[in-house]
Amino acid sequence: MEEKKIRMIGIAKGIVQGVFCRAKMKEAADAAGVLGYAENLEDGTVEVVAEGTEEKIDEFIDKIRALDYPVEVREFETTYGKATGEFKSFSVK
Repeated sequence: MEEKKIRMIGIAKGIVQGVFCRAKMKEAADAAGVLGYAENLEDGTVEVVAEGTEEKIDEFIDKIRALDYPVEVREFETTYGKATGEFKSFSVK
């Protein structure tokens, strides 16, 4: 039986634009095995939408919080919901 998947929507705040943050998030997503995307927002934050099992999402969030120089994630706010299954990979928008 396949494990239940969830959707996590996160907002990364700090030094997250212009420092390859989204590319590093893609590497973290691929390593954790989650699908979705990371996108720069006009307010200087990065929106992250990811789907996977709770365990994989937790691993992904840990990797985001651990990103190092020049990225500095000072805050990572999350909300959760039902997975839609719409993603085939993790992309950078």
